[in-house]
Amino acid sequence: MIRLLLLNAFAGTAAGAVLILLSFILPRLGLTGDRHREADPGEIGSMPRRQANVLSTAIHLLIFGLLGMGYGAILVSSGLINYSVVPLLAYAVLATLVFGGIVFPLEGSGLFGWREDHWIAADLFVMNCAWAFLYWMVVVAIQ
Repeated sequence: MIRLLLLNAFAGTAAGAVLILLSFILPRLGLTGDRHREADPGEIGSMPRRQANVLSTAIHLLIFGLLGMGYGAILVSSGLINYSVVPLLAYAVLATLVFGGIVFPLEGSGLFGWREDHWIAADLFVMNCAWAFLYWMVVVAIQ
């Protein structure tokens, strides 16, 4: 059971690392719009920009690892070890609802980030689907 949870935490973190890497590379290649350049956290309080980026990246990797471990916990508790498309898509929808319905309002972005941009909910869902696909790829490669 512990091995399965750690495997899922690793898969979630690895999938998140790929997404974070892409978020740093794509703007530098000019493959994103201007809106994505504004996503830089800048300074957090008195923390310089570079340290804010490191902290933000570490928090995102922690969240992605917890998402993976959460999916593993659901698998263990249900007794079904199933990495097929439908459960992963359902998990992506659940993660989108949690982030959009709880996390975004807590950080001041409004429900599903609509205070910032009306497309953030769609971006969030696509990102969670990409995470689920990368997560599945890592799990399949490890097993």
